[in-house]
Amino acid sequence: MIIDGKQIKEKYLNKIKEEITGKKITLAVIQVGNDEASSVYVKQKEKIKEFVTELCERYQSELHGERPVLFKMKELWHYLIQSFDADEKIAKKIKKAQKISEYEITINELFSKYDLKI
Repeated sequence: MIIDGKQIKEKYLNKIKEEITGKKITLAVIQVGNDEASSVYVKQKEKIKEFVTELCERYQSELHGERPVLFKMKELWHYLIQSFDADEKIAKKIKKAQKISEYEITINELFSKYDLKI
């Protein structure tokens, strides 16, 4: 049986859709008009920033001291940084942050300077 490229692409896309179903954050951009697409993109980036900020605040209220909070947030960013077109320098700055204030400055830099991968 010969399968053409279109069938393989559809099968692959369906598999990806199944994998992301139920996730709290979906990093998908819908192909629509330019204004609408950029609006969806900005909303996705804002959702991620809100999620990360709220998570950090909750960790700060539940955990004692900055170190445990930073360890948890750095672990999250180990995976989440791959969703951005960021270079190694910003990832390294996140890793090296020793205080919440340093971490927050670095995260704000990330969101202001780097785009999501599409």
